[in-house]
Amino acid sequence: MAGVGRINARRLLVNWITHLALTLAVPDTPVETRIIGRDPKGRQPGVIQKFVPVGARAKTILSDLVSIYEKGLHQAWAFFPDTCFVLANTLAKNNYAVTKETLGPALKAAGPVWCNAYSRTGEKTDRYTAAWLAGRPDPFGSPEQLLVSGLVENAVAVYRPLLGHMEPHP
Repeated sequence: MAGVGRINARRLLVNWITHLALTLAVPDTPVETRIIGRDPKGRQPGVIQKFVPVGARAKTILSDLVSIYEKGLHQAWAFFPDTCFVLANTLAKNNYAVTKETLGPALKAAGPVWCNAYSRTGEKTDRYTAAWLAGRPDPFGSPEQLLVSGLVENAVAVYRPLLGHMEPHP
């Protein structure tokens, strides 16, 4: 699989699903996936991320992702790849504990990805997101609204296994 560009949450997720599928296709071979691209923070010209072998857990993880996908086909589902990645990555620093103390930093880190008021960019500005938000309070209005929205739960469900098997390549 090949692609060119910045390593972002969407690319990581697509490559993660491919990594899981390849693991299932060749069950007796430990599969490692390397993703080469531009640094998402712009500090280096290029970076390499690596997914380490998943082994027998691949089937369960992929099944969980398929179930989540099917759920999203039947109802509006609170998941925005970039915002949820930042939420999960921030919560990972505290072993995914969801408390007032951990939600504050997660809210602060993911807020600009959700909506950057200065540049008027972010996932909140997407027309499909606007359709999901119709009649709902902005999940980034408060930590309580973030929890009630389902974003935190969904972010952790999708990205926790990915983050647990991802490491920077030296």
